[in-house]
Amino acid sequence: MGSTVNTDQPAYIVDGTLTDGEAWVALQTNTVIGSSVSDITLTSSTGVNNWSQYEDLVVVWYAQSGYASGNYDSFRCRINNDSTTNIYNFQNASHYGTTLSVAQGSNTHFWIGELCSAQNNSGNDFGTAINYFYDINAGKYTQCQTQYCGTNDTTNNFDGQIIGSYLKTDQVTSLVFYFDSGDISIGSRVDLFGILPRMVS
Repeated sequence: MGSTVNTDQPAYIVDGTLTDGEAWVALQTNTVIGSSVSDITLTSSTGVNNWSQYEDLVVVWYAQSGYASGNYDSFRCRINNDSTTNIYNFQNASHYGTTLSVAQGSNTHFWIGELCSAQNNSGNDFGTAINYFYDINAGKYTQCQTQYCGTNDTTNNFDGQIIGSYLKTDQVTSLVFYFDSGDISIGSRVDLFGILPRMVS
């Protein structure tokens, strides 16, 4: 697996003075190479990659599950690797083929979409998802909003939106991503961005 982590000093401090620069800051990129992996963990560290300075996090996925017994696999996330029973609530609306579905529930993880599997079109298809984690340092429940889409076979597309709450007020310091049934396939990629608040009025 190849990854890069940005630990430079924040660019919004110039000669000891706060400045209002680019709000979106690239933090980490991780690409699965060599062999599939069971999960990918993104973690706060130092410099630019110290998450305590950000208001929100945005995670962009291009991913595939190694699941060989179905054309899609459920993608999941845990904040701070917390798997407490019913600590994540969710509501979703999803579309598959000509069918629209809605659901709500709670679980030991965020459900963040259905993405393509290796079974799908001889393993050539990857799904996409964008995860928004809001107010990660605010001392209140962290909210997650996800948009996802993919192709289940040569005729059916799937897509959906999910909103959820992590029912703890802990600061977010890591995000663990994994599939329900398969490993994360070679060629999958994740990019993490931190969203800065306004630095000056």
